[in-house]
Amino acid sequence: MVILVNRDGGIHMIADADWELEPMRLHYGAGAAYRVNRKGGHVRLDARRANESCTLVAENPLRATRNGLADFPQYLLLQQSEPISGVRLDYAE
Repeated sequence: MVILVNRDGGIHMIADADWELEPMRLHYGAGAAYRVNRKGGHVRLDARRANESCTLVAENPLRATRNGLADFPQYLLLQQSEPISGVRLDYAE
């Protein structure tokens, strides 16, 4: 999928485009061009604007959470440090 953003903010989407981004951007007179591909559990975004380019690659969200967030706690412990007026906390120890 290619997404072209015109200089006036208009958006043009083209499915299955086989052109390179820069020639396509110039052909349609777009200010920016983006290509989004999903393949093998990854999403890749290529972006072009004048003399600038950028590529972002993301893993499958399930794989990323298994591998990348293993050290992140899956819960939070809350502890009341001072009494809050009008609030009563009941908990079992």
